[in-house]
Amino acid sequence: MTINHSESLANIGAALSRTQASVKVALKEAVNPHLKSKYADLPSVWEACRSALAENNLSVVQLPVSDDPGYVALETMLLHASGEYLSARCRVKLQRDDPQGAGSGLTYLRRYALSAALGIVAEDDDDAQAATQPGEHPPTLRQISAEAAGRLAVQLGALLSGTPHAAMTHPEYASHVVGRPIRELTDLSTREAAELYAAARAAHKEVQAA
Repeated sequence: MTINHSESLANIGAALSRTQASVKVALKEAVNPHLKSKYADLPSVWEACRSALAENNLSVVQLPVSDDPGYVALETMLLHASGEYLSARCRVKLQRDDPQGAGSGLTYLRRYALSAALGIVAEDDDDAQAATQPGEHPPTLRQISAEAAGRLAVQLGALLSGTPHAAMTHPEYASHVVGRPIRELTDLSTREAAELYAAARAAHKEVQAA
């Protein structure tokens, strides 16, 4: 994947840092009938970041681009009011080589590219609600994926900067918040990840209000 960008990234970099500190958790409200599981669809991902983007003079453009036969490709561009930009292209192999397959592939790419660019973490509705109800978490709860842990790490870095917790490693801060030893962020359950994000966001707001 090739990443293109403007000569300067000073303004868009600062705006993106503020945006990542303000994006919400994308709720998994859509249902995959084949896997019988819930996922965060494109409207949920947009709902998680639309306000944060507007508040920081950022916009997103996602356009289909030509690619090899049997593939659909998307270019995602992040634009700042200063004229600075970041863009990257990704592609996916079509499950069905017809208009419906192409549309599904583009929606899939739009959702994942937007989440990756802004560090959006997708969690279940119940998990997000549990962030305000900390407590014991049964070991049967599923752990977050490496991809989700990576996005969470980006958010923690932005939220905890300038707070009393900034000197702590992410696992140390996670252990402090959830009340059990955490060696890697992938040790977290989805509910614990939501709790950790909520705590970091609260710490960030306290610094801003001081």
